Amino acid sequence: MTNKIFSVISILLVTTLLFSGCNKNEDNPLNPGGGNDNDVNNSGQPIPTILGTDGMMATIAFSYTFPGSPLSFDYVMGYALLGLPSGVNAGAVSVNGNNINFATGNGMNYYNSFSQTNPSSLSNVTFNGSQQHTWTVVGGNGVPAINDGLVAPNTFEITAPVSNSTITKTNALNVTWSNPTTTDSVMVVIVSLTGGTPYVSSLLPNNGSFTIPATSMTTLPLGDAMLEVVKFRYKIATVGSKSYAIIAEIVKVANVKLE
Repeated sequence: MTNKIFSVISILLVTTLLFSGCNKNEDNPLNPGGGNDNDVNNSGQPIPTILGTDGMMATIAFSYTFPGSPLSFDYVMGYALLGLPSGVNAGAVSVNGNNINFATGNGMNYYNSFSQTNPSSLSNVTFNGSQQHTWTVVGGNGVPAINDGLVAPNTFEITAPVSNSTITKTNALNVTWSNPTTTDSVMVVIVSLTGGTPYVSSLLPNNGSFTIPATSMTTLPLGDAMLEVVKFRYKIATVGSKSYAIIAEIVKVANVKLE
């Protein structure tokens, strides 16, 4: 994963329980925009942006907490943005036999399988370190037909800090997670639920541990926040003169309180 450089971040509101709109420039690999300089991401999940591509397709494993409820459920979704900067309708799009719905919003044309009003998970799309996630795009509006994929990473858990921990911002924070490998990359994110700019790590090796310096948390607002660890793999699918990033990622969240 050394042939591309990633751009920087914004995080789009999914629900008031999850994300606040924000924007940050830093020399790190995270940009949930899904395209070169585009910083709009209608998936609601942090997605790495690979520079120099003409779009992206991502399978994402994540947990969703229903507004007004303490219950959280695990889902797998598909998200694609084909044709930059704002996306186009490239015909039917599917992953592992699941049709991904075309949608418009925030001035974007994109594909998204997850609906907050009627949430469901993709079938036959698992994150066990061995299953292939294969994307099929019929093509159209300048996007060629695509049939390519990659083997998704294995699932993991955040082992520290545990959910509902209180984090003292003046101390360095050691973040650890299970199932380290040499084949995946990781990003660590802290998002305050009261606003402000999130902390986003640089691109990290998946060695199971990372320490956030206290100086990197000084501008985060006090109060409720989410610590996210994102493990992902990607490849570039090149068709003719066009190239598209195919990403498989797992987003794990620990709810914390900053003091």
